[in-house]
Amino acid sequence: MKRFDSSNRMPSRMACPLRWARSALLLAALAAGAGCGGGGGGGGNGGGGAAQTPQACGGTLPDTQAMANWAHRQSNLYAYFVPDTNWQGVESTSSIDISSPTGDAEAQFAFAYGPLVPTTVDQVLALLWQVVSNHQIVSQSPVVPGGPGQEQTTEFTGMLNLTGHNVHGIYIAGVGPQVIQDYLIMANVEVWGADECTLALIRNHITKF
Repeated sequence: MKRFDSSNRMPSRMACPLRWARSALLLAALAAGAGCGGGGGGGGNGGGGAAQTPQACGGTLPDTQAMANWAHRQSNLYAYFVPDTNWQGVESTSSIDISSPTGDAEAQFAFAYGPLVPTTVDQVLALLWQVVSNHQIVSQSPVVPGGPGQEQTTEFTGMLNLTGHNVHGIYIAGVGPQVIQDYLIMANVEVWGADECTLALIRNHITKF
């Protein structure tokens, strides 16, 4: 199984930090009079067949085995796993952002609530397009039961307005009665292929207290 190895990743001029991209999405919801809350999880790269690929990435290897050597962190708000201690986590009652040591890959989760939050998954997805321009949808699931009520998963590419860098990501937009939530894993296009599974494992294994 391939696994993200931060010791082999050196910062480069192409590595643009993705940290703080979340703030634009939350501010968009707050501007509509929403309250906030948050949580998330996932991470790891699979290779060598289904038996060596974590379940979170479409394989059969239990995620717990894939993350056996990962670092575990716990606060009064969240518990989560990261490939090593160089990964950075920023927590609030509204969200958690977990980013790679060089800041070019990130897993995020957030939610907002109140009478003025978006009421459809399309409206939640529109929050993402406020911070990612020139976007292209790679794939998109139907709207299905999940999250706070309904959710939809969208894989996309585009340019992150904050950095001007091209990114690739997967966004899960969820909506329920007066509540929205979203999960986002995203990386610069140069590292997406190497980091997608790691980010998925991080996203899938965050606990919100």
